Amino acid sequence: MRTGSSSLAAGAAAPGLRSQVLTLGRARALESATQLVLPMVLVRLLPVEEYGQYRLFWLATATLTLVMPLGMPRSLLYFLPRLPREERATYVGQTLLVLAATGLAAALLLSPANPWRPAAVAALPWPWLAGFAGLSVLTTTLDYLPNADGDLAGQAWSLVGLAALRAGIVTAAALAGGLPLVFAGLAAYALARCGLLLVYVARRHGWPELARVRRHLRPHLSHAIPFGLNASLFQLRRQAELWLVALMFPANAFAIFTVGVTQLPVVDVARQVLADVTLPRMSALQAQGRHAQLLAVNQRANLAAAVLIFPVVAFLFAFAREALAVAFTPAYLEAAPVLRISLLAVARMAVDASGILMAFSQRRFVLGTGAVLLAVSVATSGLGAWWLGPVGAALGS
Repeated sequence: MRTGSSSLAAGAAAPGLRSQVLTLGRARALESATQLVLPMVLVRLLPVEEYGQYRLFWLATATLTLVMPLGMPRSLLYFLPRLPREERATYVGQTLLVLAATGLAAALLLSPANPWRPAAVAALPWPWLAGFAGLSVLTTTLDYLPNADGDLAGQAWSLVGLAALRAGIVTAAALAGGLPLVFAGLAAYALARCGLLLVYVARRHGWPELARVRRHLRPHLSHAIPFGLNASLFQLRRQAELWLVALMFPANAFAIFTVGVTQLPVVDVARQVLADVTLPRMSALQAQGRHAQLLAVNQRANLAAAVLIFPVVAFLFAFAREALAVAFTPAYLEAAPVLRISLLAVARMAVDASGILMAFSQRRFVLGTGAVLLAVSVATSGLGAWWLGPVGAALGS
């Protein structure tokens, strides 16, 4: 009887889960489509070397945006579903407080105040770069907060609207003034995104008392930081190869390499959406002691990811040169070997257990394994770049 009731509960949950995945999936798909189409537009508007500088601007920002949030925004998917509505403002407020501080630190790292900036980064216009990076760290909250509040429709509109705004600003700037105006436009976009975040928080949660924020901050950080660092270590494995190529080779070689490691919208959407939708549900099931249902949710998510990821990887591996010629012009055909190597790493993303580890708060394990894998990845990319050139750097994936 118990097994039957568990199966019934899992079956009843499935339609709701599918609906949530579809709602957020459509939004993530549109967001990722703009992220893929925008580089296709820019490679036709900017010379190869300038496109390399644009990609370095994004790389510097993306690296800090991965590390500096300390896992606080995504931890809201864990905490808010467990809390009564009147206590949620405290966790939202302390997330913004931490990210305001780390965002400022990110801006300083990219400014002349940091004497250890790489020469390639120092050549970029630092006011736009520092401002964009600092605001980007703060506004990572907007990528998770509506979903953590249970407002999937609001999360979807936020993703699609901001992606369209960014694409419009960057394209218009590239057409009107070239690369310098693109940098200024990105900083303006980050400012608009910050304004939207503050309006949302003020209307949905209000601003908690500072004393309450300080009282709950330590347990929040103790949970968020290990998982945030682990997620950062995973993403940094993907970015280490980019940094090695950016620092070891000319801007045009870096531009071609970035095309080869372009993230695939279908893969990113599949993993991101499934994680965003299942983590709050898995967190709630773990709190209730319903571990069998928790595992069933994760199994369904992995099966859905595999169905989407494997056909895309197989097609692009077989037709890498043709796909690059159509999408990025024949000037970037040299990226085909890099693309094929990267696809091998993409295929393994069909299987994921990070949601289970986060639901059970396995902080030390995920942090330790992430650190070891990052060290191995950087060493492999470095040796590959030294031995085989930019193509070898992709081996670290």
